Amino acid sequence: MKGFNRQNQLFSLCGLNCGLCPMFLNKNCPGCGGGEGNQSCKIARCSMEHDGAQYCFQCSEYPCEK
Repeated sequence: MKGFNRQNQLFSLCGLNCGLCPMFLNKNCPGCGGGEGNQSCKIARCSMEHDGAQYCFQCSEYPCEK
């Protein structure tokens, strides 16, 4: 998603391994925080709204419904 960048793009915000994701393997997504990426990712959007937390557990509202 535009404006969303992370250093470790193969481990998502929620802790999943992007290297095992069909979207990543089919080149539809560059990984979590790899530039344009998955535009509909609610977790990435949430991170941007919460001071750019690198992982969900770092957010002050963790755990949450997402």
